[in-house]
Amino acid sequence: MDACVPDHPQEAMPSHGWIQDPSTQETKRFHADEKSRNRDPRVFVDTGRPFPDQAPLLSTRVYLSQGTAERLWGELLRVGWRPCRPQWSADAEF
Repeated sequence: MDACVPDHPQEAMPSHGWIQDPSTQETKRFHADEKSRNRDPRVFVDTGRPFPDQAPLLSTRVYLSQGTAERLWGELLRVGWRPCRPQWSADAEF
């Protein structure tokens, strides 16, 4: 089953989105920090690799300004990453 989906515009980063490198399956989950939304929008970016029928291997979490996160999303698209469906549950831990 192909995890990649074309439901996000090529340039726009969703407030909660997933993007994956098709060649390695490395995946990033972008999710807004709702507590910072009004004063200084920030985004968590979790990186990991999903495994069928197993817990994902989560490697990093970074906390970025919204502008930096948007630039990262755009750069990943530019180099061939593709938006995808969620690859692990939101309660997965590092």
